[in-house]
Amino acid sequence: MTTTEINSFHEGGTKIGALIRHMSEDRIQTTLAFRAQGGPVVHLFQETRFTTNVFNWTAYRYVDHLQNTNVEVRASEPAPQRDARTPIPSYAAHLVLTDFLSTTAHTREFRQFHEDNPSTAASASFVRNGYETIQTPRGPRGALKILLEIDGHEGNTFWCIDGVPVKSDWQGAASYATTDTNFVLRDLDAEVLSIVKEALTGL
Repeated sequence: MTTTEINSFHEGGTKIGALIRHMSEDRIQTTLAFRAQGGPVVHLFQETRFTTNVFNWTAYRYVDHLQNTNVEVRASEPAPQRDARTPIPSYAAHLVLTDFLSTTAHTREFRQFHEDNPSTAASASFVRNGYETIQTPRGPRGALKILLEIDGHEGNTFWCIDGVPVKSDWQGAASYATTDTNFVLRDLDAEVLSIVKEALTGL
């Protein structure tokens, strides 16, 4: 069974693209496409494959179309021997977040690396940081704030309702979860629209 998460991607209050995730029992696939004002189209794709959980990842692929980057890596260590101390690709940390949200723990520690530099891992943790009211394209909402800390420094921020991230701050840009595909697609740049429509077709 595949689950799809659709996010509208914004910068400076303007919708510029979309973030699409597909998740199944053995992989997570992420596509981000946007065009900032006056800039080129950014199109990123990442897929992580795993066995029992994301720490038992077996391979990943990362593609940055703008930078002509295409990285494919297979895990060198047998999956059953790994645990939460095993570094994971940064895009796959979304699965750590969703699992963390199913608990009442204050903090979830793990290690991650950027996809184009798997040899350098950073300490990471998701930390609950209370409730606050956030502004979304559909109006104000009360949400649980989750901080992502990397090597002790504050990174991305997530606001969650009923165990689901509804807003993410990517240190400048923001994404908003929605089930309204028409809202996500409306008024997008033509090239971005084409990429997003293809990404919505699924695994």
